[in-house]
Amino acid sequence: KEHNIKIFPDYQVVAVTGDGTNDAPALKSADVGFAMGIVGTETAKQACDIILLDDNFSSIVKAAMWGRNVFDSISKFLQFQLTVNVVAITLAVVGAFAYSESPLTAVQMLWVNMIMDSLASLALATELPTKELLDRMPYGRRRPVISKVMQANIIGHSLYQIGVLLWLLFAPQTIPFLDPPITHDPTQGSVHWSVFFNVFVLLQLFNEFNSRRLPTIEKLRSTASEWNVFNGVCSNPVFVAVMVSTFLAQIFIVQYGGLAVNLVHGGLTRDQWLFCVVVGMFGLVWQLIINFLIVRLMKSSSEEETNSIEQSIRKMSTRSLGDVKDDTSIDDAESHREKSLPQANWDKFRAGVRQGNIYKDMMGGSSFRSGHKLGSIVKTRLDDQKEAKKKIEVSEKLFSSEKSLKQD
Repeated sequence: KEHNIKIFPDYQVVAVTGDGTNDAPALKSADVGFAMGIVGTETAKQACDIILLDDNFSSIVKAAMWGRNVFDSISKFLQFQLTVNVVAITLAVVGAFAYSESPLTAVQMLWVNMIMDSLASLALATELPTKELLDRMPYGRRRPVISKVMQANIIGHSLYQIGVLLWLLFAPQTIPFLDPPITHDPTQGSVHWSVFFNVFVLLQLFNEFNSRRLPTIEKLRSTASEWNVFNGVCSNPVFVAVMVSTFLAQIFIVQYGGLAVNLVHGGLTRDQWLFCVVVGMFGLVWQLIINFLIVRLMKSSSEEETNSIEQSIRKMSTRSLGDVKDDTSIDDAESHREKSLPQANWDKFRAGVRQGNIYKDMMGGSSFRSGHKLGSIVKTRLDDQKEAKKKIEVSEKLFSSEKSLKQD
């Protein structure tokens, strides 16, 4: 309780530091307990989650920075791998129904799995943490690993890749600017399925550049650098080395693998390679289109929070007005509310809600973000004002009766 107001839990992560035996219960109960490694007692070390070996509080900042970096690395890898899985499974099912076999053979799938698992984890999980990670707000324990922006990226790139690959699978002869054109020949070792395999791999290769970015809706709207998937790519030499080695290995497999990997003998021509690279690189342009749709169609977390709070206020207003009908507008409810809530406080409350800022307790000044908390604040303030009004009426009656007695 704070100022006789019940604060509802908002699922924030609580961290505690301590070094003595008496700190052990708090270290054990906290979500994250930090104990001092030099001056800390053995009991505190056993009860904590993390031990600061140098007893330096700046190590907590480094721990938070590395923790956020690990979380982002997992999200990047999932964003990439789920896209590959959705595309590969869809094409395997379609190929099985259409041609009674998968367009990707077992040997080719082994190479795709290397790109998906080993090489992708090296490329996407070796990003070093930066101080920019500390500028964002905490995610909170209820935030899913796959965010809404990640879902949009996974669905968007899956649709693009599936559409292009189905076009290559069923109508390769319609590809423009190829001389001679690719004939429809759905057999292993043909030019048709060699181009199909090459396009599939290059789509995943260029999608790794898209997957290394985890933008938010707020940053996409305010920061131009969030639209650039190559921003900071040279700061991770492992990523660059993996991309270059994977591309060179793909060239060697397609040109010299031959029947060993069920591809056409002699490899692809220059025009066919140019087509495959252009289709793969268009995935970078497709990411810009996805970002544009995200900015235009999706709401940010702050906007969703504001809308939920406004809905809770609307429900609270209608519940507290017994003589207001169900179809009463919010403006009528507000005018009725003015009878029980001072106009200045109510206007301040409405302004805070409509601006979407951090909402403050009108009496104590404490900051709250939850709609439940705001509801409890308003309800408590109304109850307090009713009690104060009753006390004023009683005091006025006592004063008038005392005054009449003195006159008598």
